[in-house]
Amino acid sequence: MLKTNEFQHFTSRIGKTCMAIMAASVGVMMAWSSAVADELTCSAPENGEARVSLRLPENARPMTAVELHELYRDKSWKWCDGAAYMQDKERIFKGWAGSGARASWALGHWTVADTGRMCLEADWHAPNGTSSDRTCFEHMIDGQMIYQRKEPTGGWYVFKHSEPQDGDEFAKLVAEDLVSEKLEKLRNQ
Repeated sequence: MLKTNEFQHFTSRIGKTCMAIMAASVGVMMAWSSAVADELTCSAPENGEARVSLRLPENARPMTAVELHELYRDKSWKWCDGAAYMQDKERIFKGWAGSGARASWALGHWTVADTGRMCLEADWHAPNGTSSDRTCFEHMIDGQMIYQRKEPTGGWYVFKHSEPQDGDEFAKLVAEDLVSEKLEKLRNQ
């Protein structure tokens, strides 16, 4: 039997990914949804380091629905192994993720609110079935600096610096549809 401090050491060494796999193996279905959302949005920097949660500036305020609409409409958000497309017409959300046996695709809607919240709500289709998922991001702005966090418990990080930088998540938003063609291929398999 592991002592408490040994267990804490063990779990800290395993890391988030392995813990999600272990949780899924004992039947905790919500772990899949959370792990997929983290993977899709590249929530950790590409160098593998954990993102540090920032303290928001005092003057930061929630982005308005209009500001969020301008930020995301008719843009694709490139993910680690996939992409999302936020179509303006009818606020359609389309996405794909993974490859081979892990490939999946999604169709649903995206919403924005004056509270700074943008949500992606869709049915994700994979070879082993379909699952409904809702992932939301909160946005705060201070001048030209945009902060984002994944709800409900994600830490705040700089989404877009006042002068955009290559490492900004904002740089992964592109004004073209990177999803529809791939989605149709996956859908017809």
